[in-house]
Amino acid sequence: MGFFDLQYPRPNQRLFSFKSVQLLDGPECFQGLTSFSVNCKVEGRDLGYSSGTLAVGRPRGNLKVEVKAKFFADSWFNWVSANPQFLDTEYNLSLVLAEGENRQTIDIIQLAWDEYDFSTEGTDASEVEMPGTAIVALINGSPMMGGDALGFIGSGIQFGLSLF
Repeated sequence: MGFFDLQYPRPNQRLFSFKSVQLLDGPECFQGLTSFSVNCKVEGRDLGYSSGTLAVGRPRGNLKVEVKAKFFADSWFNWVSANPQFLDTEYNLSLVLAEGENRQTIDIIQLAWDEYDFSTEGTDASEVEMPGTAIVALINGSPMMGGDALGFIGSGIQFGLSLF
């Protein structure tokens, strides 16, 4: 399917909203999730120039996957009691969006939470925000960039060293 072959929602079809979202750690569903974002970007793709005025190319760059989750404080404290070393652990999470028969997934591989930020203010519910970085995010099982020497082989994730 090409870019111009995108399918538009049919009339009366449900669109994804935050109510469509589940964040899973294996079979466990995160409770009290109030917001979640995944930002994938490629860094280091600056154009390379020779002695001429036109660019001669660009490097592949490096994939950077940034994740940010926000939870109600009481749910977060329950999760921390079951995961006390969470800042020193890597997680494989699945973000599942489902409305009717339409189901999409974003698998976040080897996510390391970088910090947590507890905040409370006025009469609002207390929340905890956790940013982190991951190795890769797979959309419906597919990486958005090809692998390299320590990359992806086939449909599953296999880490290995390639000499060529």
